[in-house]
Parts: sequence; C-alpha cells; structure tokens
Amino acid sequence: MNKHKKGGFSLMEAVIALTIIVLVSVTALTVVLSSFSAKETEVGKSQAQSFAANAWECFKVSDTQAEFIENMRFAEGAELTFTEGVCNYTSEEYKFTAEITLNYAAQRPVFKISVIYQDKELITFSYTKGGGE
Repeated sequence: MNKHKKGGFSLMEAVIALTIIVLVSVTALTVVLSSFSAKETEVGKSQAQSFAANAWECFKVSDTQAEFIENMRFAEGAELTFTEGVCNYTSEEYKFTAEITLNYAAQRPVFKISVIYQDKELITFSYTKGGGE
C-alpha cells in the first residue's frame, strides 16, 4: 500500500498549537491587567499625596478656616465642611479619605492631616504656624 503524504496539519498538531497560543495569551493578559491595577494604585496614592500637600500649602497662606476652605476649593475643587475644626474628606474618584484638623484659635494656628488609602495610613503630619512641623 502506498501512503500519500497529504498537506496540512494533523488534529494533534492543531490542538497543541492552539494550547500554546491560549497559554501565551492568558499569560500576556494577566501581565497587562496587573499593570493596569498597579498604575491605578500609584495614581491614587499620588493624588492623595497631592491633596495633602495642597491642604498644607493652603493652611500656610490662610488666616482663617473660611479662607482655608476657599483656598482648598480653588486648589483642589474640594468642597470641605468642618465640624468643630475637623473635616473628613473622601475622594470617590481616587479612593482615599483625609481627616483635616484646623485650630486657628490657638496662639499659633495648628494644622493636622491624616490620609488613608486602601485602608492603610499613607500620610500623617501636623504643622504649627510659626513653630515648624
């Protein structure tokens, strides 16, 4: 019997090739998705740090709580509401929360901020006008 060689791939070769393609594709997709997640985390942290820095700068140039609120509205677009000198701010977009404490009644005004990102404390510091950090 003469066997004629036919062109093309056998079923086994096609299955092996498809398996390899699927494995490479899944690996590449996993790497891309983890990269997007890491980028989102870094952007959120950066925005939280920027918010804290802007709040501190606004405090340094403000002489009253009302002036601080207006400066933050200008710098961040943030609408802040204080109750007894404390404001809890949440950024829905960047998923961080900040607690700002102001005391302009003190002899030297005091500013404190604590920023939480993904349930971890990212930033905490205080500043006293005329007294350093």
